[in-house]
Parts: sequence; C-alpha cells; structure tokens
Amino acid sequence: MGETAKKLWNEKPEFIQDTPLDRFFQDIDGELLNKVCAYDQADSQQSLYEYLGYADNAAFVNQILTYVVTLNQLLAKNEVALQKQKSDLLPISLHDMKYLALLINLIIVHGIDANVPQTMRIPFESRRLSNFKKNDSRYAIPPSHTLENSTLSSVVDTLSNILLTTENSYLKSTILKGSLFTNLYLAATVLYFHEDNPVSMETRISNLEDKQETYALFVMYSLLTQTVQDANLRQYFLNRLATLPIRREDNGLISLIDFILGVRENEPIDIEKLARVNQIVLSRPKTVSNLLYLTKLFEQVYDGLTYINRPILINCINGIITEFYFKNKRIVKDFLFQRIYKILLNNTPSASSYSVKEVNDLTNVLISLSKNASTEVLMELTSPNDFYLNLWIYCLFLKKEQKISPLAVSGGENKEPVAPYFEVILSLIETLIVVTGNFNILNHLSLNLLNFTHENWEYKIDLETQLPYIVSKDESSDIVDVLDSIKNITIDQSKAQTEKLSQLTEDLDTAIDLFMKLLKAFNHEDAIAGLFLAVLSRWIENSTTSSKRISIDGDEFSSNLLILVDLKLLQAMHEEFRTDIVKKGKDVLIMIEKLLGFITTDKLPSITPEEPDSDDEESDSSYKQDVEPPLEKSTVLKMVLELLQLVLNGMSALEVEANKPVIRTIGEKLKQQGNMNKSDVLDHIQGLITEKLSNGETKTSSSLEPAQNPDQEVLNRAIININDISVPIRAYGLTQMRALIEKRSPVITVDKAISYHLRLVTEQDPFVYLNAIKGLSSLIELEPSRTLEVLVEFYGNKGKNKKKNKLDDVLKIGEVFVSYIQRENELFQGRHATLVIDVCLQKIRDRSTVDVKERLSAMSILGVALQVNAAGIEDKIGDMLDCSFGILQLEQDKPSGGDELPSSDKTKQSFLVRRAAIRLIHDLLVNSGTALLPAEYPADKIRILLEYVRTIDQDYFVNEQTEQLLQELSAAV
Repeated sequence: MGETAKKLWNEKPEFIQDTPLDRFFQDIDGELLNKVCAYDQADSQQSLYEYLGYADNAAFVNQILTYVVTLNQLLAKNEVALQKQKSDLLPISLHDMKYLALLINLIIVHGIDANVPQTMRIPFESRRLSNFKKNDSRYAIPPSHTLENSTLSSVVDTLSNILLTTENSYLKSTILKGSLFTNLYLAATVLYFHEDNPVSMETRISNLEDKQETYALFVMYSLLTQTVQDANLRQYFLNRLATLPIRREDNGLISLIDFILGVRENEPIDIEKLARVNQIVLSRPKTVSNLLYLTKLFEQVYDGLTYINRPILINCINGIITEFYFKNKRIVKDFLFQRIYKILLNNTPSASSYSVKEVNDLTNVLISLSKNASTEVLMELTSPNDFYLNLWIYCLFLKKEQKISPLAVSGGENKEPVAPYFEVILSLIETLIVVTGNFNILNHLSLNLLNFTHENWEYKIDLETQLPYIVSKDESSDIVDVLDSIKNITIDQSKAQTEKLSQLTEDLDTAIDLFMKLLKAFNHEDAIAGLFLAVLSRWIENSTTSSKRISIDGDEFSSNLLILVDLKLLQAMHEEFRTDIVKKGKDVLIMIEKLLGFITTDKLPSITPEEPDSDDEESDSSYKQDVEPPLEKSTVLKMVLELLQLVLNGMSALEVEANKPVIRTIGEKLKQQGNMNKSDVLDHIQGLITEKLSNGETKTSSSLEPAQNPDQEVLNRAIININDISVPIRAYGLTQMRALIEKRSPVITVDKAISYHLRLVTEQDPFVYLNAIKGLSSLIELEPSRTLEVLVEFYGNKGKNKKKNKLDDVLKIGEVFVSYIQRENELFQGRHATLVIDVCLQKIRDRSTVDVKERLSAMSILGVALQVNAAGIEDKIGDMLDCSFGILQLEQDKPSGGDELPSSDKTKQSFLVRRAAIRLIHDLLVNSGTALLPAEYPADKIRILLEYVRTIDQDYFVNEQTEQLLQELSAAV
C-alpha cells in the first residue's frame, strides 16, 4: 500500500465520542482490525487465523459474525435516536465506514469463499474494491483449510436474519447495495444444492430475492451466470434470470429493458440492444407455460405503456409488441388489445365502472401505442367499429365538461402551460387516422357529431383531481341523452323544455368547432375534399326523402336534425377549406348540379321550426331567440355559388371541354334560379359559364399535363408529415420516405432525403431518430457514394462551417454505419469501406479532442467490420492493430501511489478504451485467425503485447479479456 493511502488508512479521528457505537469500534479495532492490517505487512508464515489466535476458519468467522450482529443492534439504536431528533445524519461516521467495509470483505472471503467449492465461487477480481490491491494476504485462504457447510450455514443464517427480520437500517441497506448480497445469495444457493433440506433453503433463497430490487437482481444474475463455473449452479441462475421478468410483476419487464439498454448508465441507444431485448422477451422459459407467460408479460407491457414520459422504454415495448404481432397477431389482440377495448368500448352486457387511474392509464397506453412503427399493428388496434367513435365521444366529453386543468388542482400553477386534455385525445385521433390512412372514418364521425354519451355508461369528472372516470348508468336514474329527450318535446311546452333545444344548438356548435380542429390538424387536401363531397351527397339524399319541418314526432325531428348538422358542417368546411375542396373540380360540379336541382325545384327543406302555438309571449320570444336557425336557403345557395365560381376560375380549357355537359346543365339551372331571384352574383357566374364554354378550345392530348406520379404524391405527403408537430406522424413521414427510397423511386432526391433524415436524427425522441437511422441506412443502399460522403463528414465533424456536432448525434450516425456494414456483409469493401474505416481510425487516434464515447463508437464500428468481412478490408488491418497497440502500450493510467487502484473518471474511461482495444484484436483473430495479420504485426508480437498487458494492467476485465485472447491466439497459431 502506498504511503499516502497507508497514512489515511491508519489515521485515527481527532475526537471520539463516548457512545456505545464508538466504544464498539474502538474495541474491534484493537481486538481484530489493527491485527488484520498488521498481518498484511508482517510477511508471516502463519495463516491469518493462527496469526490472530483463532483455532480455525469457523472460529474466526463466528467471531466476525458476532461483531456484525452487535453492530447491527447499535446502528439500529442510533437510527431510532436520530429519527426522534429528525436528523439527516448517518448513524455511522465516515471513519468507521472503513471498518465496516473490512468486516464485509472478511465475511465474503473467509466466511463464504473459503467454504464454497472453487467452481462455485465468484472470482475475487470480479468484486474487488478499488482501495485494495490485487494480491492482499488478508484475503488469502489457507491451503490447509477444508470446506465447512456448517460455517457457511452460520453466515447465511446470520446475514439472512438481518435482512429478513430487521426494519430498514443502515447495515441492511449496505448489504443490499454492496457485493455482500450477491455472495450471500450464492452461499444460500450452494447450500440448496448440498444440504439435506433443500425445500427450506429454497424458501430462504426466495425470501432473500424478495428483499432486493429487480434491477439489482438482473445485475447479480448476469454476473453469476458469467463467472460461476459449475454447470448445474450456472443453469440454476440462468433459470432464475429467465423467469425474473414475469416473477417480478411490478417492474420485471421495465427493469430488464433498463438493464439491457444501459439506461441507468446513460449508455447510447444501440439498435442491437433493442433487438436483444426482443429476443429475450420472445424466448419463453421452458419452465413456464405459454398461457402464464403471456398473461404475466402483457400485464407488464400494458403497465409499461403508461410511462409516456420515458420514450426509450415506450419505443422498446412497442418493438416487443410488433415482434409478437408478426409472430402471432392473436397474441397481441387477446392479451393486450382486449384489455384496451374492455375500458374504451365497455360493451359488455352490463357496462362496468372504471376509476380515474384506469381511464388515465388507458389514455397513456393509447398515446404510447400511437408511436408504434408498424402500420399493421395500429390498423389492428383501431379495427373495431366503434374505436374511433368512442375516442370521439371521450374527446367531446372532455371539451364540454372538463372546465379546470388537472394541473391547477394538483398545485401545478407554476408549471409550464399544457394543452387541454381534449386536445390530447384529438391529437391521438389525428395520429391514428394519418398513420393508418383510414380517412374514411371521418365520414363516420361526421354522422355522430352530437354523440356525447353511451347507452349504458358515461364519463364523469372527479371533483378532486378534475380527471375523468367511468360509471355505469343506474337504471333508476333520470340520465337521458339530449337527443332522446327532444323526442318528447311538443310545440306548446314550457320555457324549460325550450332551453333543451337551446342546449342542443350549443352542443352542435361545440361539436362542429371540435371537428373542425380535427380537420385542420390533418392538412390533407384529398381527405378533406372527399369528406365535404360525402357530406354534401348525404345532405342531398336526406333532403330528397325528408322535406318536412321540425315537428312533434321524434323521428321527424331526428331526420331534420341530421340535415341541420350536415348543413352546419358544410358551411364550416366551405369557409375553412374551399381552396382544397375545389381541387376536386369534376366531383364538385356533379354535386352542385344535383344540389341546384333541389334549390330550383324548391325541394330544399326548410329548417325553420314551426312557431309554437302559444299564448305565452315570453315563451314565444325566448323560443325564437334561442333556437333561431343557423342556416337559411339563401345561405346554402350562396355557398354553392362561391364554390362554383372558384371551380370555374381554376379550370383549364381542357378541363372545361371534358366537363361541358355538366357545366351546361348547371348554367341552365342557374337561369331558372335567376328568373326567380335576380342577383349580380348569379349574373356574373352565368357570364363566366358562357365565357368558358365559348372560349374553350379543344386541345390535343399532348397538351394535357401528365397526371401527378403517385410516388410524388406520397413524397409530398411524407414531407408534410415530417414537418408535423406530432412525434408519431413525423416518424411516419420518415417511414413513407423510406418506402420510396427502398423501391428506388425516381421522385427522391438523395441530397434532400439526406437533409430531412439528418435533421430528424438529431431529435431527442428515440421513436423519431431510430426511424431516421433506418432511413439513412436505406439511403446508403440507394446512393452509397453520396450518402456516405455526407455521413462521414457529419461523423468526423468535418463540416465546412466548422460547427461541431453534438456527441449524441455523432453516436447515432455511428449506429447508421453499424447497420450499413451488417447489411452489406461480405460486400463491405472497396472505396465505401475505406471512407468509413478512415474516419473511425481518425477518431481513435485523436484522443486529445475526441470524446471517449466517440472513440469507443469508432472501435465498435471497426469490430463489426472485422466480424462481417475481415478479408475485404485486409489493407486496413495494419492500421487497426496500430491503434490497438498504441492504446494498450501508451494509454495506461498507472496509480501514482503504488498499489491502490485509481478511481478517477479519466481512469475509468481509459479502462473502457483498453477493453475496446482488446476486443478489436479479438474480433480479428476470431473471424480470420492469424492468416490476415500484416507482416509488421506477427502473432508473436501480439502475444508479447498481451502478456505485457496482463502483467501491468489494473483493470480486471482487461486482464480477463487478455487471458482469453491469449488462449485463442495459442489455439490459432
């Protein structure tokens, strides 16, 4: 141990209080710890047990366990006293923590390792701490010692009792968070295999596991399966690891994802890691039935989808759902979608009630699912007939009833303003319709604009949280739909009944306003024009069969009500989207021709209700004021004429020629209308029609502009979607563009496509940038030279503007290179390979200005290149080995004090780089042996370097990888 470290280790506190805990540490310092430290320096021929005066290992371990039990009791009393004082102090001093650390290490080595077979141990280096040197005599097990199950059992019993019976305490927390728990668990498992009563020990093992958090268990099982040599024991740990995601029902799946993706270590997202998660989750453990596995798993999938503020988690879970769907769509439908429909559709014979949490979770699940990259999955999700309608009803309810923001109720006044909740649902409807392309559903929604409730159940607002919940309608309650109540209205009813009609008008305005918000969000000309024509056609058809006034009969009222709703909608769409509507000129002309037939023959129904036959003047005036009709016949005619004028002005001579018959018919009907109603507008349009028909010259077909390429329409739509504010729609735009790239459509300009993808690859949402990575990989296949030049410039920060790209964005481009190399496989060679390899070599060599994560990314890319086609890049192998040799020889952070290991961030980064250098040599030797080694780096030279690294390197994992590589090199030579 270095002088500085030795001084710190032996230094005593300047002041010691006379408390039971302080006296305890003074006693064990004099009785044990000082002697243990002195043994390390004594160079004694005795074993540690003999040197300390103990008969054997059992006596030594039992004494340490006695100290630990006493310490736990003293710490517990300290914690109780501190809690009474409401103090945040720790129950143990920083100086005494080193004594506790030493006790723990002595238990691990002499209590557990010494009594566990060699093949069942965790290698000492795998758990050694940075403040102890590699070869420490205190941790040497005497060769004469024999394994004692009784001693191992004492360790397990004592420590288990602390974990299982003690309330939350400092010592319990220390055991759970440190390496002692892993070794304790290992010891219990060894006893399970060797004791006569395995059932009791299996219960003990399960109880211990229950005390540890799930993420730590993934770390522990991974370590045990990688380090324990005994085949049976390793298989036991593999089984526990495989079933852990479903045994931990609260967070098993989430912890697995966090562990594989390295979320807690802030590791960059790796597409290979995402694929690894899918592979693990889709591999059902053999010890679990299929039904049980899928039930437990998809319960966690549903719960995981509620974490909308964790985009990486949501993206990964969506990937799992997609994999299951394409494996067997019934799995996703039965175990996930049915749970969604159970709440959203609630169409069981006896409707159920659902809490605020259940309804809010459902909303979050749907939002998360809208970010699924598979159109097929979303089409399946939205396939039930009432799916969109129920979302629309939910949206209407929130718009009408949720008056106060839930954030304001929960004390969120100082938070940034958020969109009203109804806008969240409206955006969800928009996203699902756009991504699935199901614009026909808009016509269905337009038929249900006033559908504010359900037959057997309804939404309510919780007064405390201002969030919605669901209740079933009580048969005895007097909750009746507005439209149903209207059926019983008579002309001579009271003012109170008249107000219900006024409420209907208000609801209609609310619904039309909300529907227009939805249509504006789409920015889809064809869909909006198609909807307008569909509504207009429906209105004409209903007008033909129902020309009666609003009457007492409910059926007659409902029929006229639909006409009223359609007219209001047509007027709103005409005012907002007239330029989009007239682009379907031919269809609009046909509809106008039909509509003018009704107007000129006076078939257009009056929508003015009959005046009530009442002597109550107040009721009469109130009625007229509240239900004044929003549209008159003149309004409809005005709207039609405006549309007609726009269509005619926008038509070319050739289009006029093609539509002459219908234009002539319209002109004739307008003449009839003009005879009844003189108007400057009518005269102007009649003149316009005459001018168009007389001046239009028949042109040859060669003068006709070719119809727009369908691919161009897709590209235009993709660009619109890419610029949308919604994350799923932006990602869907990339998917549309990628489809064009993959079919090698001529409408794609590579530079423009690269520009869009590079812009979106810099976004923070993984759902967007992972799609951008896939798109860039497709672009490389389409136009490798140009795309690689741009990406290499971006990755190497070689831009002309000298602006350095963000680290995360550079790493994402590294993922593009990995994906490209893997797809090219043995074709990865030549000029394109040289471009990628050279920029990676440059990054590896430039240790002064390049972040260590970029260097690791570059070495990972080179490793993938060696794995897929080392022979194709043989001319670059010498440069790669040159980088590896330079790192292993020159980037050694030797501890300044002599023995103690360094622990700075810089040193840890150096360890990572050296591990990557060893891995790079490994990739070369495993995939090509020594056949491709250049003359300047023969096998002997590599062997000498590796032996040197094994001797001097302070990192265990570097040493372990070096040892394995030496064995592989010996086998290859």
